[in-house]
Amino acid sequence: MVFRCAWLLMAVLLWNIYTKSRCFVEKIHERLRAELKRLDRSAAQASKAAGEVNSQGLRDVLSGRKRLTADLLGALVLAVGVDGHYVLTGHQEPHTPPLTTDEQELLALFRAAPLAVKAAAIGALQGAATGMALVQKGSGVQIGQVRGPVAVGAPSRRKEA
Repeated sequence: MVFRCAWLLMAVLLWNIYTKSRCFVEKIHERLRAELKRLDRSAAQASKAAGEVNSQGLRDVLSGRKRLTADLLGALVLAVGVDGHYVLTGHQEPHTPPLTTDEQELLALFRAAPLAVKAAAIGALQGAATGMALVQKGSGVQIGQVRGPVAVGAPSRRKEA
């Protein structure tokens, strides 16, 4: 009797795993189809961009005849711009626009800067965001008052008396 109950419990657990897994896989296919539609890509276009020999494999995945492999998903993420996080989890992150040239330059300079310069840059941006007075003086910028002016940029060339 105990053996029979254990077997029945195991069968129920396996059935639950199978049905949930199958439902999970179907949802992945639906979300992948939605992503390709969002990107305005056909299965043939996406397959070609991802380096697939032909588009039949992706069409089989989209129809549910085949499971999506990690290799194919990775290729679609890199080559087409598919949101892999959304395809796998169903949670969409807001799509951010690509960085402008100015933003790319600012980020590169910030990453290369020493810690003190990073702190000054953050302070300048926070001050500007809160309405603190920023005064351009020569090639430097005066940011507020802390026992006198605090300047970021090239040092002043005039001599202090």
